[in-house]
Amino acid sequence: MRLYRYRTDLASIDEAYVEERLSWFPKERVQAVRAMKFLQGQREKVVAYELLISLLKDAKIYQEPPILQASEHGKPYMVNYPTLHFNMSHCKTAVAVALSDTPIGIDVECRHKVDLPLMEMVCNPSEIAEITASPDPAMAFIRLWTRKEALVKCLGTGISSELHNVLDEHPQFSIETLTLEVPDTFLSICFR
Repeated sequence: MRLYRYRTDLASIDEAYVEERLSWFPKERVQAVRAMKFLQGQREKVVAYELLISLLKDAKIYQEPPILQASEHGKPYMVNYPTLHFNMSHCKTAVAVALSDTPIGIDVECRHKVDLPLMEMVCNPSEIAEITASPDPAMAFIRLWTRKEALVKCLGTGISSELHNVLDEHPQFSIETLTLEVPDTFLSICFR
């Protein structure tokens, strides 16, 4: 089983929507949402949780709202669905969630400023050459970044691991990358 879902209409979610959802969320998720200072962060947390529940229902295994915790590297897991794997990601234009019976990673990113020092921190020389030769270097970098981040999230190491050659070092993983309907936004899903 491998399912994913994303949502791009975040701007349509207001405070009333957030409050209504919190009325039936478990206390751990309510605390996570309330810890977000701004409405944008609250939207992202609410939508991610809704998408996760939706995927559990699609898989016909939903029994109760998931209780979320994180590993030492920040990879989330569901305490009350211990045999399942999931991952969440968000940016200002989208929220994405993936669910699987094997390790999975997902990342969604939208255009943002990219400079050479950032590229040198996470890319190898051939990747930098490919990005800088692209007609749109910022988008080429974002696409590559989502692939790398989805992979390290699938591995469970997070971005604490060495990223320069991470894609070449793990050829046994598959990564699918989509261009979303909102402008300048990529989504990558990694699985084994």
